[in-house]
Amino acid sequence: MDEMQLADGAPSADRWVKAVSYALRQLARLPKGRVLISDTSITLEGASPDYGSFDALMAARRAPPEGFTLARFLVEPPQVSPFLWAATLIGDTLKLTGVAPSEEAGRGIVEAARSVLPGITVADDTKLASGGPPADAWVNAANFALAQLAKLREGRAELSGTRITLSGEASDSSAYVTVRTAAQAPPPGIQLDVSALRPPLISPYVFAVRRDGEGVTVSGFFPDLATQAAVRALILNLYPEARLNDVSAVGAGAPAGLSETLPKLIAQMARLETAELRIVDGQVQLSGAALHPAAVGQVTANVRKALPRDFTSEISIERAPPGTPESDQECAREVEQILAHMPLLFEGHSVRLSAQSAPTLDRIVYAVQRCPATRVDVLGVPEGNG
Repeated sequence: MDEMQLADGAPSADRWVKAVSYALRQLARLPKGRVLISDTSITLEGASPDYGSFDALMAARRAPPEGFTLARFLVEPPQVSPFLWAATLIGDTLKLTGVAPSEEAGRGIVEAARSVLPGITVADDTKLASGGPPADAWVNAANFALAQLAKLREGRAELSGTRITLSGEASDSSAYVTVRTAAQAPPPGIQLDVSALRPPLISPYVFAVRRDGEGVTVSGFFPDLATQAAVRALILNLYPEARLNDVSAVGAGAPAGLSETLPKLIAQMARLETAELRIVDGQVQLSGAALHPAAVGQVTANVRKALPRDFTSEISIERAPPGTPESDQECAREVEQILAHMPLLFEGHSVRLSAQSAPTLDRIVYAVQRCPATRVDVLGVPEGNG
């Protein structure tokens, strides 16, 4: 339908005809659109059906007719679902792929990447697309994803809408914990999945526990946060009166079976008055002083039995020197203090002491040996299980 009218004041006829021809060619690429020529300014509006049409329109946008400018380009990119974007960090290169909701959002993310990863080469292969979350929500999620990716040695952050999936190896143990903590409380409207995040690879893999007069010190690495928490709880249970100094971290590269073996070794270590357990890869060293003569052989045997097949052990346990003689009253008070912190436990429906009571029994025997005239009665109080 032609509703044009003749009028004066237009640019030269040949240039105007070229501009109209240019505008109609772009309009033909849109299933529904609008083009407006005002003096020497062109406005193009619509929604692109596919990337072939959109790329052609973007190329035309950069080359308007001579004497004219494309003042407003309001063409929506193709709609995609799911709305995916990814940032992959390998070596000194960060590659951005997928789709962004706008040119401004895409440029902003490239600048954000250069800011959080200084010195890194950013290769931007993203395209524009519609059908995703609002641009500001998408930008917030992509910025949050980049902030977490910056804490990895190498890895990938995938963004689907505003849900982030992070995978790769953390740069260090502190970064690993920081990212996992961030996943528990991400910004509003954002989800962060870190199930594929790996702790840093440690070599050699070292773990150590030392018990002395100052308390219990844990250092080195755990295979995962769950093992770290479980061992910490066990130590607090075995040494309720001791001060715990935990300077351990989480790291990958642990020898197979370490998570299952650590509680068994630490339970045996609790039978020693002073002790140090050190594990380097699969080599176990245990030294200390036993309070009871029988504990020397029992601890040695139990430690070796607990080790996985590929582990080796070096065990050096001495007998603790006898303590200073005490009066009956002093002896009784010491035994009461031991039992207050480490009660004796019996096996269910039995008068047999449980294996977990061995450290308590060792300490009681050691105490009463310093007051041989004292009589000791052991009484059990039945619980609901008998």
